[in-house]
Amino acid sequence: MKTKTLIALLQKADPSGEEECCVGNIDILDVWIEPAYWDGCLQVLKRDENSKGYSVIGAKITSKGKKVVIDTHSIKSAIWNRISAGYKLDIEYDDYSNPHYKAIYDGEIEKAENYIKSKHKGNKV
Repeated sequence: MKTKTLIALLQKADPSGEEECCVGNIDILDVWIEPAYWDGCLQVLKRDENSKGYSVIGAKITSKGKKVVIDTHSIKSAIWNRISAGYKLDIEYDDYSNPHYKAIYDGEIEKAENYIKSKHKGNKV
């Protein structure tokens, strides 16, 4: 998808520009441009512009040109990064969050803390 198409779709979906964006339910950490060949060739889906439904009709893999990279960063990654730096990650849960999420992330925090402790015996996390 071209940048101008993505921007148009984002503006159509959220005219105010105030909603959170995500990719696969994971927050976006950063956006940058790099050569298409960098870190693996760019994969582009070819679309039928006249299609009203599923429009993918082909694909292209290329090393030519540039690509805009949308870098995601999960809560799990943030937990490990913070704990590795000696800090905890403050996680807020709203009234409608599934209690299952708290159990998942509490477990991930415990796993990260135990891993760091095993690597740095004697140092507090």
